Amino acid sequence: GEVTNREYFVKLSEAIAKFVGQSGGEGAAYRVDLRLRPHGRDGALACSLDEATRYYERSAQDWERQALIRVRPSAGSTELFARFKEIVTPCVFRPEVSVRDALASVRLAKQKIDRQVEKKPGFNVKLGRGGIREIEFIAQALQLAHGGRDDWLRVSHTLVSLGRLADRDFITQQERSELSDAYYFLRGLEHRLQMENGLQTHTVPESSESRTLVARRMGFVEGDVQGQFTKALKKHTTVVRQTYDRLFAEIDPDINRPLETAREIKSSDKDAGLALAAARVFVHHLIGEDSVAEVPTLARLLQEAAHESLNSHRALLQAARIAASLDKSEDLLQFYQSNFLKLISLCGSSDFFAEMIAANPRLIGCLGVSVEECLQRDHRGVLRSAIDAENNFPAELAVLRFKWGELITEIGTLDAAKEISTYEANKLQTDLAVASLNVAYLIARREIARKLGRLRTGPRLAIFGLGRLGTGGVDYGSDLDILITYDSLVPSPVPDLSQDQAYARLAELMIAAISSITREGYLYRVDVRLRPHGKNGPLVLSSEGLLEYLRDKSDPWEWLAYLKLRAVGGDLELGKMIETHARHRIHENASKSGRDELAAATRHVRDRLEQEKRTRGKRSGIDIKYGPGGMLDIYFAARYLQLREEVPDEGDDRSTAFTLEWLRKEGALSEDDFVTLSTGYGLLRSVDHNLRLIVGRSTRLPESDHPTARDVATKMGFESAVTLRQILTEQMNSIREAYTRIVG
Repeated sequence: GEVTNREYFVKLSEAIAKFVGQSGGEGAAYRVDLRLRPHGRDGALACSLDEATRYYERSAQDWERQALIRVRPSAGSTELFARFKEIVTPCVFRPEVSVRDALASVRLAKQKIDRQVEKKPGFNVKLGRGGIREIEFIAQALQLAHGGRDDWLRVSHTLVSLGRLADRDFITQQERSELSDAYYFLRGLEHRLQMENGLQTHTVPESSESRTLVARRMGFVEGDVQGQFTKALKKHTTVVRQTYDRLFAEIDPDINRPLETAREIKSSDKDAGLALAAARVFVHHLIGEDSVAEVPTLARLLQEAAHESLNSHRALLQAARIAASLDKSEDLLQFYQSNFLKLISLCGSSDFFAEMIAANPRLIGCLGVSVEECLQRDHRGVLRSAIDAENNFPAELAVLRFKWGELITEIGTLDAAKEISTYEANKLQTDLAVASLNVAYLIARREIARKLGRLRTGPRLAIFGLGRLGTGGVDYGSDLDILITYDSLVPSPVPDLSQDQAYARLAELMIAAISSITREGYLYRVDVRLRPHGKNGPLVLSSEGLLEYLRDKSDPWEWLAYLKLRAVGGDLELGKMIETHARHRIHENASKSGRDELAAATRHVRDRLEQEKRTRGKRSGIDIKYGPGGMLDIYFAARYLQLREEVPDEGDDRSTAFTLEWLRKEGALSEDDFVTLSTGYGLLRSVDHNLRLIVGRSTRLPESDHPTARDVATKMGFESAVTLRQILTEQMNSIREAYTRIVG
């Protein structure tokens, strides 16, 4: 008989768990543990999104919410997971929870574990005192305590969270380094213990023979290997326990004093200590006759350079992190002192780029680029030249990522130093994004040929940019919104595949080349959800199919999105032709629609986006994109006027600033509204750009007492963050009034 939606998904969950976890003739693939689901053993194996979110909002224990810090998608709908995470994140990271309460809940969970472990003999690498779980709980406790007021701390990876907690001074840099080293050591030990019999064991063996075997597997091969191993294990577990005890000292009922954070215990010479630690590493990597060769001198030079940067403390913290990364590198990287000084300046201006360089210290070598070199750089030629020597897909992706990292770091270095304007930085980044797409398309073609043989004919495919890619405003952390079409009149380039199949394969490989995460990272997040029929539509559509869709099936919100459609890759002749026809059909559709209908559709889309962000939990700061008077007000007002007054884009400049000028020139926008929108847009984009440069992608300017807000204000030339906030609030109020006058 028929089954309900709930029954179906419960049965499906049972089947998946059984298929993956049930022991057969060859054993089980994995151990499947479903006890962390809502209501534990008493809960259904599957529940609806509403039921799950309601549980975490109202009923979940603190330890259950803590477990969600590390949640990630593993199978099924990534869109559904994204909705779930967005809803439950405010339940996990709660600004109203005090530091004491957050730490107390984590301490209670650990005490329960300790009582269970104490009953068993031997040292448990995972759950024992000073073990892996204590490192994770140190990170998670501080994330819960402070993540409600600081989005940047909300990361799932333990090592990443330790780095960010150190950057915020909730643990010291020495503690971060020691905890990270202990985590690597203990994880390696756990892995080798489980290699022995393929069992889920975490206990270090007691017998001398077994312990010696484990020691050798851990790399201790000469002398008293068992003694060396025991000494290393004790060293790591001791530092973990010391940090754990310091952190949770406040929860001890015998101690009536505030929790000591790293910020409170740091000495007056902490910055000097950071500089000295970094100098000890950097001194071995500097070359050139004018390079400093003494550690104390280099430490003083480092402090002086940090003092001249946007944020001296950030500069020293990030320099210490990069030095630690350099120290662990197997390659002896060498660079000039001029690059070193530019590195310190960049670290003071940008967590975003400092983290990128810490992950790949080789990027220090590209910091010496001149403005002239950067502005004249042929991004496509550089990327193409980099992949030409490779002959397999993984190698092409690796070299593409490294070379792209060099190019984006060149831009960021000059931008942070104010040697190029925001306009130039955006233009360079847009050019780089376009070049990356085209080279990724070339990689996809080469991989198709390697797998399926020589192509019968050259593919005739066009890639279109939407959003920031379409308007030429790509910035740090921007997604690439794209649409892909092919020429329906040209045969399939792959003999055994249809046109749809062949071009879908090409598109999938191209997107993977751009956005898949490898050891070297990724280039951009690629968003194809704006394609016809959205997620239910084919990834690639024929040119004929796209134009027919725009003529017969598209909705007004799609006209607003496709208005800035711009051919950016593949066959540009085909792309320009489709772009022209598409623009004509969009304006034709709008002309047939009444003004009231078009205005209502514009308001509906804008209001929905604003409401969605508003209902995703209370967050502090000003939302400069989605909030009232934000950038979306200007985008929608301008595009609505273009459609209403039949003012199509002409030429290559599709930027919002140019569009506002064009609308005024055509008489579609009053002088007063032009001044309001144009001035306001300049301010909003400047705030947005500096936020992206300093912390990475963000749509919110934090409260005035937040370090990031102060840095943005300084970078923009304001007296204080309070002044910036006041002016920004006034401008956004005026923008909302103008938007309301225009759209109704």
